[in-house]
Amino acid sequence: MTRLAPWVLAAALVGAMTTAACAQTLASPLTPLHEMPSKKRGPPPPAPAITVRGVRYQAVAMGRRRGLDQNGGYIAALDVASGRELWLLKVYVTPHDPDMEEDKQDLFIAGLKLVGHGRALLVTDERGGRYRVDLRTRAVTRP
Repeated sequence: MTRLAPWVLAAALVGAMTTAACAQTLASPLTPLHEMPSKKRGPPPPAPAITVRGVRYQAVAMGRRRGLDQNGGYIAALDVASGRELWLLKVYVTPHDPDMEEDKQDLFIAGLKLVGHGRALLVTDERGGRYRVDLRTRAVTRP
């Protein structure tokens, strides 16, 4: 077994204490390091789909994976019998600041609700914004 010089041991101990002190400074004194929030945003909220007269309306959560210009704000209509997508609609635009992380700026659909005697969808985003989608014309208005 190799013996370490006392000064090497002291330097290692001070280094470990300094690292722990710096890490604790980054967190709240009441928050353990393993519980610190991630810099990345969480997953989009679940928005249950709605089925009306054989058509399923659902939020598209990660639009960029489909080649769309933003992650949230889209709904898709699918034929229940075949599973074929009938149409895709951008309900709202999410502006992005190029100086901020993109994932923190994403704005997802948080809820869908059938309104207007089944002729429209009320779409609610994560920040409480509301949009009315006419299911026949696909026109989007703000209620």
